[in-house]
Amino acid sequence: MKSQTESPQESSPVIIQLATALFSFPPSFDPPSVADSFGFILEFRPDLSGIADTIIDRIQQTSGVGNASEYLGLHLRTEADAKGEWASWDDLTNTTISTALENNMKTIYVASGDKNSVARLVTKADKIGIKVVDKWSILGNGDEATYLESFNFDQQGIVDYLALMQSNIFIGSAGSSFSSHVVTRRQFLDEHDPTFNGGDTKGGRAQKDKLTGGARLGFWDMDWP
Repeated sequence: MKSQTESPQESSPVIIQLATALFSFPPSFDPPSVADSFGFILEFRPDLSGIADTIIDRIQQTSGVGNASEYLGLHLRTEADAKGEWASWDDLTNTTISTALENNMKTIYVASGDKNSVARLVTKADKIGIKVVDKWSILGNGDEATYLESFNFDQQGIVDYLALMQSNIFIGSAGSSFSSHVVTRRQFLDEHDPTFNGGDTKGGRAQKDKLTGGARLGFWDMDWP
């Protein structure tokens, strides 16, 4: 690494390249102060965070029966590279709908790169009075959608990640590192950040989260919250 004679500043930042750490250095090896804070060092882009906030606000403004301002978040990981290995479409959608019914929720926010799977879920849920939305259906043809389309798939996933983080219940695939990290961070915030529960110090927001489709991979011990 080249020597740095000046302190990092916004106008002259320092880039440090790290080798892939996933599955190679368990956070449990770190002191708790490091393990609990490392994942929060970098913040998401304000513009993408702003779009996520817009989506969350519009979901919570949705009128309907039951807990109208609450929504269930689903990571529908059924793209071609996941089929046959992880949770099936039936596993994920059945778990999601049954959980929504049990908790009287009428809105599901789905994050997925599989448009056909999303369309099938929309039809399935509509038959029992549950509305399914995603970032594109909420943003419509507005300026936010046009702006978001200029980003790549992974960058667009940041918006999904933030919207799922604020869901009242989250459902995901046990084989997915994305789903696993959402659960890990939600559980951490549930225990350590009262603002995650609207000021309720007792927590509980993440207690009903579920990962379906077999045993969870080693993400529990190999990822920072």
